[in-house]
Amino acid sequence: MTVGSSATAEFHRLAGTPKPKTKRQDEQLGDCMGYKITEMLLMQDYFSSLKLADWFSNSASVVSLARSGSAKYVSSLMACASAAEVYKLLPGATISTMVVVSQSIDEALWVPTGAEEMMPPYRHQLSKAQIFACIAMLDTGTSNFDPKGLNNVFAISSGNSIYIAGPLLCDPYEIGDRFEVRHIAGNIGRPGLCLLVPPPNPKIRKLGPGTWNQLNYAPFDGKQENSFSQTSIHLSFTAYELPLQTETTDQHIIDRPARFVETLVSVYEGGNWVADLDIMSALQSNLVSRFVCKEVRMGRSCGCHQSFIEVFGVAHAMVSIDNWEEFLEQSESSDKVVRAHGNWLARLAFTVTTVQQGRPLILLPDDVCWTCLSRRMKDVARMSPVMIL
Repeated sequence: MTVGSSATAEFHRLAGTPKPKTKRQDEQLGDCMGYKITEMLLMQDYFSSLKLADWFSNSASVVSLARSGSAKYVSSLMACASAAEVYKLLPGATISTMVVVSQSIDEALWVPTGAEEMMPPYRHQLSKAQIFACIAMLDTGTSNFDPKGLNNVFAISSGNSIYIAGPLLCDPYEIGDRFEVRHIAGNIGRPGLCLLVPPPNPKIRKLGPGTWNQLNYAPFDGKQENSFSQTSIHLSFTAYELPLQTETTDQHIIDRPARFVETLVSVYEGGNWVADLDIMSALQSNLVSRFVCKEVRMGRSCGCHQSFIEVFGVAHAMVSIDNWEEFLEQSESSDKVVRAHGNWLARLAFTVTTVQQGRPLILLPDDVCWTCLSRRMKDVARMSPVMIL
């Protein structure tokens, strides 16, 4: 028993319940309970959330409920559970009360449909686009976007909140949940709901004839250093904006409360522009690989403690990349090691730029096993990957 007291409850099968002459707020009419009774039963002393969760963990119970004509309610509960999972990672985020009165959540376009969704834990596994559509709807109360049009969105700005894709805020070596979205207090200085999208063809700086004196290519000595403390990433906006309709009904208005805003995510070295980045697309590329020691992958200690020189020797073919000019000059004569140790922002910038150049790369962890890496390098020698330390 989920609602009520199992010690004092009495059950009856209702058949042919006569229609009452007058309606009272606390009377049960047919299959529905009045809100007064519902409010009382949902009080803490009468309601067992654990038993309700246990009931929902039984697939037969949920499928039976869906087939009994209550599929709409099951869909709404699953949508609410999915939204709750999204907002667990968004401390400080708010939900508009308009979402309660403006439309039914089971009519939201971000809610997946299909029989394959009726599987434990009875909440939808949302994609990045669906998560952004969910946030847009709950934050504004009126925005019901089709996720198919949000595949390129990497952030949303609304009021004093910025919702940004998690991979933009962490080291690219961290796999985590690629669909995670995080909340930041602030805004981009524009009113309404702004959905940030990257330009279609991000640009990369070309080397000029005066940069030859910066191409040192010192032999890599195995030292894990950070040569890119001046590297930073900035946001700026192009003149391109596309207004969106937020309501489910057609309305001809000039000022749209929601729009796509084309946003440049640019990497700078000091005050010099280096490249524009499409981070989300790059991180999903097959050119990105993360080196993990085989023993560590299996949950065991590697046991290899040899130094870089002991493994590769002095006459090796690896060179250090200690400035952006050395990186942008695409020489394939030797293996390149970008030294940005402990600088997640620079490592992210190099990862994305390498992919946009069409080159394979290997992301190295903080503690590199040189013995295992030497074996990996033999397997990918033909690819000449860039290693990001």
